[in-house]
Amino acid sequence: MVDVPLGIAGNDIPIGMQVVGNTFDDLATFRVVSGYSRSGLHLYKGGLFPDYWNKA
Repeated sequence: MVDVPLGIAGNDIPIGMQVVGNTFDDLATFRVVSGYSRSGLHLYKGGLFPDYWNKA
């Protein structure tokens, strides 16, 4: 199982997904996550990093 960040919800809460593979087939799971990371949202780059320190 691999946890993958997807983005920030409208209420500034980070959201994500879990990729789960078959038993003893970790390589397939890592390949799926690697493919997503190349084509998916590039979270936490530039101004996308959430600022939790200054929330009231």
